[in-house]
Amino acid sequence: MLLAEAVGGRRFGELAAATGCEPVTRAQLLHLLWSRRLGLDLASPLGDCSVVVPAGETGR
Repeated sequence: MLLAEAVGGRRFGELAAATGCEPVTRAQLLHLLWSRRLGLDLASPLGDCSVVVPAGETGR
């Protein structure tokens, strides 16, 4: 579900708040980022405003 929700780019905080259990969703998002299934621009610190995209959309 999170991978599909991130298509086109969504803010980290929006993705986390879109589910019923925000703390678990935040942990899952971090796992997907760590495993490189999701991507984001790390030129600035990770926060709720960071735009998250599926790994294929990161421009690499």
